[in-house]
Amino acid sequence: MELNYFFSVLSKRKWLLLSVIIAAAAATFFVVGRMPKKYKSAALISTGFMDFKSLRVGEVNPFLQEFEVENKFANLIEYMKSRPAINALTKSLMIHDLRPKANEQPFRTLKMDKIPFSKERVDTYLNALESRADTMSFTDKDLENNYTARILEKELGYDFETIHEKIDIKRSDKSD
Repeated sequence: MELNYFFSVLSKRKWLLLSVIIAAAAATFFVVGRMPKKYKSAALISTGFMDFKSLRVGEVNPFLQEFEVENKFANLIEYMKSRPAINALTKSLMIHDLRPKANEQPFRTLKMDKIPFSKERVDTYLNALESRADTMSFTDKDLENNYTARILEKELGYDFETIHEKIDIKRSDKSD
């Protein structure tokens, strides 16, 4: 008896229940659509550090080799999180987004109304950036491009601080 009453109340209120569900779905769709896109990347890098030959019999610390390998991996991870490595990543991302190739889509688009300089200055900066393939940043003599770089990096979210706090580099278990 009570179960029949419950279903009869549900059938009378079905439009109210459906409208609440549809409103929640529409709100979720709108909120998720307005969120900034996040990209995830994974890479496997073979380092060649692993070289366990055998235990070193007769030595004071037979596990010294494992410590050396762990130390090499820790140093490599710290280098990948360092300013020169992140600057190289920033440079690649800036070129990718501001001068995409024909078959590429930029990860982020630059809003010209939010930066304090013209499109010509951005093009000058990109030309200078592409011509310096061997260096990661501009010299102190090139203050205009240095200033342009900092503003563009901050606007696109590719500055050192933003990337450094969001990057996660780790060793996969005890693998090479």
